[in-house]
Amino acid sequence: MRRNYFPFLFILLVIIAFFFNLLGFMNMIPMYITLPLLLASIYCMLSSIAYQKTRGYRR
Repeated sequence: MRRNYFPFLFILLVIIAFFFNLLGFMNMIPMYITLPLLLASIYCMLSSIAYQKTRGYRR
């Protein structure tokens, strides 16, 4: 039950990284910093959602 908040945390991280990526498109922050941050946050979100579905039922 404890790991149920991780997908929501990573969704919030993706939203924040997307905002930073928009700042990168406006040349306020370098793109080589914002784009890996966005890709890493999307990867963490997808892996946490996939891990939850494959974990199965444990007592």
